[in-house]
Amino acid sequence: MKRRLLFAFVIILLISLAIAQEDNPPSLTDFHQFYGKVNQLPAGGYILLAKMGGASFSASVANDGRFGYSPVFKVTGQNGQEIIFVLKTQNGNETILGTHQYQSGQVTLKDFTYGLQTQEEPETTTNETSTSTSTSRSNSRTNQTNGTSNTCTQEWSCGTWSNCQGGSQTRLCERIDDCDDQVFAGENITVISVSVPSPQQSCGVTGGPQLAQVCQPNLSRCSGKLLQKCSSDGFRWDITETCTGQCDSLTLSCRDLTSSTTTSSNKIPTWLYPVIGSLVLLGIVAGVALYLHNRKKYGPVKEYIIQSRKSGIPNEQIRARLVTRGWDSRKVNSLLK
Repeated sequence: MKRRLLFAFVIILLISLAIAQEDNPPSLTDFHQFYGKVNQLPAGGYILLAKMGGASFSASVANDGRFGYSPVFKVTGQNGQEIIFVLKTQNGNETILGTHQYQSGQVTLKDFTYGLQTQEEPETTTNETSTSTSTSRSNSRTNQTNGTSNTCTQEWSCGTWSNCQGGSQTRLCERIDDCDDQVFAGENITVISVSVPSPQQSCGVTGGPQLAQVCQPNLSRCSGKLLQKCSSDGFRWDITETCTGQCDSLTLSCRDLTSSTTTSSNKIPTWLYPVIGSLVLLGIVAGVALYLHNRKKYGPVKEYIIQSRKSGIPNEQIRARLVTRGWDSRKVNSLLK
């Protein structure tokens, strides 16, 4: 027992020294950081590309359309260059979302709408299924050759609706035109944007109210002495076990009262008290040292946050700048509170 306490004493001391000797974060490097969200994004996996000259930079897109938060999205280049943002699907199809001018050292919030470019164009409507695809492409190229039209209209093709789940159906829609290929080929055309067809519609039994989920599927909980688990469809709580003692909400398991009473009755050896007192004293000393170290280390960044807020810079932009300099995102969040 004494060896275990001595080992714990050494571990606490080493952890305190490691925290006190933490390296300072690196300085800001030469890049332009972007973060934001792609709205109206159908279900599926996507990658956001930033193309500038002959270079290409990529960032993963989350299921809710957010990008550039974790990890950060950094683009390097020369000031004044035009960045073309392109959304790439798992099938390799690419869609231009918009452009932005590169500026070194900037942190920019950039939101897009899937199916609409940044520049405003007249909106036209097309059928949701891919009809007369080859004819429209041929007409587009013929008009450009004759000089009568320099436009290319976006076209969409949607798959079949999925089975009804949770009162709704989904489908996958893809671009089938070659407007982006013509732009990258250097052709002087104007792309007419067409909104993506609806990827979701309601379904289910008509003539009656639709039941709502009451819990998260397969989630467990304690209800009195009952250990319950949510059904796979999320509509009910099923009893998995009835505890004879108590249901522990932390471990989500039954706890026997007799065993805990027997354990608590064991006496603590007298020699353990000075050891515990020494550990407590060591913890206090380490805590005071860590507090003084953090006060000295994080004083400048706290002052930076105060001055940035006085200048009207929002917390999201302050957080992004500190993260790009190498600060841990969790530490930045605690400093911004």
